[in-house]
Amino acid sequence: MANIAGIMELYTAYFNRAADKDGVDYWAKEMDTKGWTLDDVAKTFAQVDEYTALYAGKTDAQIVALVYTNVLGRTAE
Repeated sequence: MANIAGIMELYTAYFNRAADKDGVDYWAKEMDTKGWTLDDVAKTFAQVDEYTALYAGKTDAQIVALVYTNVLGRTAE
């Protein structure tokens, strides 16, 4: 069974926005029908155009810092 809460959290972490219903439904179906894990979904998120637009040209450290801020609402220590 798909981890809906986890999918929604990935949207916040990766894209700094709420998940849209169609997107959640799509990823939940991938999890339910193909046996995908939340890790599989996360890896795929890193390949979509929205991710590329947000993180293009940034270092790994900058990406981690942005995701940290997206999730916790503050800068990393």
